[in-house]
Parts: sequence; C-alpha cells; structure tokens
Amino acid sequence: MLETMGDTRMDEQEETDSEFDNKGSRLLGYGTLYILALEDPSGGRVPPFYKIGVTTGPLSRRVRSLQTGNPFRIIVTHHVEMDGCEVVEKTLHEMFSKNRRILEWFSLTDLELEEAIEKAHELKNEFEDLVSQVRDLDLISNVTAPIQPTEESVSLYQEALNLESQKIRLGLRRAILRSELEGMTHGSRGIDGITKVMIYDSKTTFKIRNLKSQYPDIYEKFMTARKRSTSLKLLNVPTKSTFTVEFEKMKKSKKDSISKEDAEMTSSTIERNQEAIDLHSEYIALSADIGDVKRDLRVLTLKMKVICGDAEGIIGICEYKRDEKRAFDKTFFEVEYPDLYSSLKADSPRRRVFQVSKSRDYI
Repeated sequence: MLETMGDTRMDEQEETDSEFDNKGSRLLGYGTLYILALEDPSGGRVPPFYKIGVTTGPLSRRVRSLQTGNPFRIIVTHHVEMDGCEVVEKTLHEMFSKNRRILEWFSLTDLELEEAIEKAHELKNEFEDLVSQVRDLDLISNVTAPIQPTEESVSLYQEALNLESQKIRLGLRRAILRSELEGMTHGSRGIDGITKVMIYDSKTTFKIRNLKSQYPDIYEKFMTARKRSTSLKLLNVPTKSTFTVEFEKMKKSKKDSISKEDAEMTSSTIERNQEAIDLHSEYIALSADIGDVKRDLRVLTLKMKVICGDAEGIIGICEYKRDEKRAFDKTFFEVEYPDLYSSLKADSPRRRVFQVSKSRDYI
C-alpha cells in the first residue's frame, strides 16, 4: 500500500483563521537580491534564462558557487541590497511563475527583464520601511492587551478577507485541475513535461512521538532548544467549505483521481496531448494569480503588524503572536542515548508522490 502525498494537493481540513508566518526573522533579513544571466565565452547564442535569487553573503561568492560545472559564464545583470530581500524574491518568483523553467531560473524577454528590475525597486521602496519596523516588533517579548479596531485596521481587514476569498476560490480550481491531471497520469510515471510520479521506498527514521509517549521524562529533558515563532492570524476568515459548489467539485475530482491510483504502474511516460497542455497552462496561470494574491496579503500582514505595535492583536480582527517556543534537541539526545535513539527508529511506509510541473519546458 502506498502513502500518497503531493506538492500542491489541498487537504479538506477546514481552517477558522488565516495565519501568516514570517518564519522568524529570516524573510525579513537584510541581503542582496540578484538577477543573473548566462553568457557564452565563445560568443555563441545562449537561452534567455535568468536566475532570480538572494544571498546574505558576498554576491561574488554566490556567483562562484553557481559557476561550478556550468558551461556558460554566469554574469550579474542586476542586484540590489535591501531589508526583506527574501520577501521581494518570493514575490518576483510568484509574479513570473509562468516563465519559470527550472528552480529559480526564468525565461524572460528584454521587456520582462526590465519589468522584473523595476518591480524589484518598487518592492524595495514599498517593503523596506515596513520590514524594518516589523522586524523590531517581532522581537518584542512583553506584549500588551489587544487594542480596539480603528477605521484603518477595519479597512485593511475587509481587504484581507476579500483576498482570502480570492485565494480559496483560485486554490480550489487549481486543486481540481491537479486532480484531473493526476487522473490522466494514472498507471504511468507521468505525462511528458507536465506531471511526474515518483515512488519512494520505505526508510527507517527516528520517531520522536514514540519517545514522547514511552519516555516522557527523557523527552522533557531534551526540550531545551529555543525557537522564535511569530505570526499574524486573521480571525473569522472564510473556509474552503464556504464555497460549496467549488468545494464539492474539488472533493469529487480528488476522489476520482485517487480511485485510479491503484492501477498497475508502468515505467513509461505518457505523451502529452492538447487536453493535458490546456489543463497545465491553466494550472500555471492560476498559480501566478494565487501568487499575486499572496503578495498583496503579505503586504497587508506587515501593515497589520505595524498597527498592532506591541499589542497582542486587534479585537475581532487579528492575533499577533510572538513566542519563543521550546524544541526537541534531537542531536543532543542521540549523543546521550544512542541505544534508545536506535530502538525508537521505525520504518516509514512506501510513498507515491505526484507532482505537477511548475513550468512549461516543452514550449
């Protein structure tokens, strides 16, 4: 029996809130956003591929690391140093998701490259002051009681709820397309350039839940690591089930695709047809639209945090959590209790992973 998982499958668990986690201070950190291009030392033609990424170290060192094994010379087309560089990077990736070729490499025309550079500076100006304020606010430990809503916070809240509704509707439609593509893929290793099915064999891993249930005192002894956690949670947001028609279609398409998973799998890849190409094109377009919505929500989140200040939220609108949580120190535990660590390992089930390509390399 295979355990099924995927990169974009939407689960059916309802959510009562919307939480924006900035993953600590990493996304708000200072660094360099860069756009890299390829150049043929012999003067030959190279594909118009550009890498949009960030580094917190010297840009020259990053370029050298990428140059290893690359037949083309990597050159810096543009770079800008800023606060919140990873927020801007993520936004640009979402903005140009239709142009993604592989990982962080995008196929851009001269006009699109110019647009990306202009957008980077626009986002720098838009984000930098907000990011600087939020980074300091995230570190506050002694928070005060929730504050009363203001006209500004209510307006931002309504805008956020509308964006949440858009995100859910777009996400449900994308989930339906994903299930349809999965149904077309059944029995094969994927549709050429569009989908891929991978089988991961069972592997033995340490199960922390077994330690917690069988040896609670030892588990507690190694809850020594500290992890800073910050998030802003919107209250009373719509859920997937709010949109009844789309939600039921999503559940049905998911059920239909799962019913085909048990078909005997071959090692072959299916040749893509026009139907699959059309579904894939819409899937990628929806991903770009979802990225736009997430970008706008990200900006609203920063603004909400600034309004909250040192308060733990806004009554009836949001909760601004700033916690330092304990975490299990697995490395230290393995050193201190090597035999117990080994005895608590267990085999994970064999997994079937279905993926939809984020780019259209076949164009």
